[in-house]
Amino acid sequence: MLGTNPLFVLELDQRIRGVAYNYTPDQDFLKVDSIEEMQLIYWSEIIQRIHFCAATSIKRVKKWYDAMQAGYKSENYYGFCSAIRGLIEACSDTFYTVSKVMDPICSEFSIIEKALNGKAKKVLLSEGIENELIHYIFARKLTAAEKRRFHPSHDAKQARAYLDSVQDQAVLNLHLELCQVSHPSQVSLVPFLLSTDEYSLILHKFDVNAVKWDVGSKTTY
Repeated sequence: MLGTNPLFVLELDQRIRGVAYNYTPDQDFLKVDSIEEMQLIYWSEIIQRIHFCAATSIKRVKKWYDAMQAGYKSENYYGFCSAIRGLIEACSDTFYTVSKVMDPICSEFSIIEKALNGKAKKVLLSEGIENELIHYIFARKLTAAEKRRFHPSHDAKQARAYLDSVQDQAVLNLHLELCQVSHPSQVSLVPFLLSTDEYSLILHKFDVNAVKWDVGSKTTY
């Protein structure tokens, strides 16, 4: 039953329905002359973007989890570690956006609810929420020409910016270790090499999943 499994979020993937999102062109939005209709359109589109953020976050986590499981079952050290790294970065990306969006929405919920019911009596806009959600959906590495054409919200940040938003040193430490597996480093050679008191380096044939080691030391156990 949904909720009894600690990984219940993975079950949500199958429960997310296909959705077609629709946004009003700017030229049409500018022609709206009533507060009620303008606010209905504006906040409906914000909610659509939030739904997209939530749904794709769950689906992305599920794919990274599947990749992690595949790496584990095939005893692929690199695949397993890279999948965990991708999972951490995906979760951090979601948290980076959600942590900036949910508080202002909750604080103005009564006004937003009226807008969604077509009963708004005053204008409430939030450029900050718009930009954060646009960043989640469209952010990528922009070329110099694209930076002149697009709003800064379209420009992806360094992965560390998303990771720092989580404010968890244990997560940062794990991510750093996983990066050393994905990138050329001593840690990336662990599946093949070990040291002993007798030999400086040994190209071994051990199953990396069955051997424990201290990187940089001459101890395996």
